[in-house]
Amino acid sequence: MRSFAGRLIRSHPEEHAASLMHNIKDNPKLCAACHEEFAPGTGAYITDTYMEWADSSFNAPGDPAKNRTCADCHLHARVDAIGKPVPGRSTDGGPLEPNVVTHQFVGAQYHLVGLRDPHAAEETVALLRTSAKLSIRADGKDKVTVRVRNVGAGHRLPTGVSDFRQLWLDVTVTDATGKTVLSSGTLDPKGHLDPHARIFHKVLGDKDAHAVGLEFWRFGKMNEDTRIPADGYRDETYALPADTVYPVKIDARLMFRTFPQWITDLVQKRYPKLTSPKPVEMTALTQTLPASTEAN
Repeated sequence: MRSFAGRLIRSHPEEHAASLMHNIKDNPKLCAACHEEFAPGTGAYITDTYMEWADSSFNAPGDPAKNRTCADCHLHARVDAIGKPVPGRSTDGGPLEPNVVTHQFVGAQYHLVGLRDPHAAEETVALLRTSAKLSIRADGKDKVTVRVRNVGAGHRLPTGVSDFRQLWLDVTVTDATGKTVLSSGTLDPKGHLDPHARIFHKVLGDKDAHAVGLEFWRFGKMNEDTRIPADGYRDETYALPADTVYPVKIDARLMFRTFPQWITDLVQKRYPKLTSPKPVEMTALTQTLPASTEAN
């Protein structure tokens, strides 16, 4: 069937382009068919990626310089050239087009994509690394705050199945004596995340607010939502011990993983050869604070 379909596309490429690629490329509403999911019965939205984009500054059809549709980021030929046309050919021997639209669908699934196409995995990681920036400040006496800003994603960070995806802060604070006075967001030797890590995610509950776990279709209430909206930010404040000796050095990293380790463990029981998703460092910042400040 795949061979037959390939021959049909090559023999009638115009029909293929008119019936599929043109509409997807130019009409982001079509993306909602897969990226807006609701639970049967309750009608609660499990995934709301399309509306997150529609409510953001990226949805600016009247301003071509700001407008970024789903295809402009996720179907672009090169992540480092988003916003600029990339000439090329969509098929072998096909016409030279002013801007090639790819079928790579780079997004969050760097691990699964990488099992078949290492280059697509690299592009996916590159896209992830355009989405966020960190800043650090002293916040009252013996407290530091790390701000995570969503600067590149036209939807929440993370989006999609963000009840399973893991986006978190890995923060280490070292004082003037060389002592580690705070460590948050590390992975243990088996890959499990620090249970006290500051995670950006959503926690789905049923109608009685009991966690639904893998049974996402029972979703009725949002128990927690710490995701970062498009154009927005989230602050995470860490308390330091009273005997901390200043100045202190803060090493902050924003980390991402497609699945939590417990899901990988479940899958590997059946498919032991499947490799574990390697955590991705999306962005990092090291900063020294000279002294604690009294709270205002």
